[in-house]
Amino acid sequence: MPSYGEACCRPMIDAMGFGNSVIITNNTGMTSYVTNNKTGRIVPSKRVPVYSSERPLPYLYTGWELWSEIDILELQLAMRKTYEMSTLKKAQVTQLCKEHVKQFSYENIGKIMDKLLC
Repeated sequence: MPSYGEACCRPMIDAMGFGNSVIITNNTGMTSYVTNNKTGRIVPSKRVPVYSSERPLPYLYTGWELWSEIDILELQLAMRKTYEMSTLKKAQVTQLCKEHVKQFSYENIGKIMDKLLC
């Protein structure tokens, strides 16, 4: 699901593990997991100021912070393209997603971290 800026979206990884094509924004760490137009769709976003409707803490959400806002028209287009995929294409995407997400298993990430830290 499109995000305002989270680094890693566990539901996205789970969805790919079940073979579902995902739609993400281009402003997050999730772009490392998705190959555009193969295992999912990457939708553009732009940086906008964050404003709070309430002021619980005066030093938070001052308008100086930036959030990423998704391009709604691009999101609609990505959703339409995903919905209208042919049966053959859906089967290919399902297999690609399942294979792709294996790269990010706990075992593989552990091996990568071991190499980096040791």
